[in-house]
Amino acid sequence: MLIKSIICKVSDEKKELFSAAQEQWGELKALDGFYGQIGGWDESEACIVSLWENMKMYQSFMNDTHDKIFYDSDQQNTYTSCKTELYQSLFDITETSFLDALAHSSFLRIAICDVKQESEKQFLHMQETVWNPGIARAEGMMGGVVGKSLSSNRYIVLSLWKDAAAHNQYVKEIFPQLLHTANPSQQVLHMEGKQTTFVSSWSVLPVHCM
Repeated sequence: MLIKSIICKVSDEKKELFSAAQEQWGELKALDGFYGQIGGWDESEACIVSLWENMKMYQSFMNDTHDKIFYDSDQQNTYTSCKTELYQSLFDITETSFLDALAHSSFLRIAICDVKQESEKQFLHMQETVWNPGIARAEGMMGGVVGKSLSSNRYIVLSLWKDAAAHNQYVKEIFPQLLHTANPSQQVLHMEGKQTTFVSSWSVLPVHCM
């Protein structure tokens, strides 16, 4: 699965315009290879995740459909900056697949990690043996996925939660011990975290997820 992260900085006075433009992406649902799109606000940033079967399907969308939706909605005039990155999914965090969890979640945690080149194997080992089982036992944790950037030693860890309260409980009760055990500072050069409650009108889910 191909994962696209989209992080846009939006001024307060343009949040409504951005949101209205983001609602115009509903026609993605009909495209071959489209797996889903979710997003919401983290203060002044719009955080969006788009999911595709593979690069071929995504590139077809970019070539044939993206620009028409983008320019018809005038979205380019609603933000001050926009960062995107493509990742290849590596493994799900729980037995429930990320895609199956989409329709049952309302909160997303995004961790973007720049990993030392010599520490990639250790980073993934800690993810699979410490973080994944630790997160999976948290009440209200619905599913997650780990992916690697197509262009760098950057990794993305996405976790879906029933709601913000479930995530906050995990941060309070489980996260500190996992952090101590995994000691990511040994493997990670820089980590950026985002968390957002879904804006339901931004969600575009294929029929099988509804």
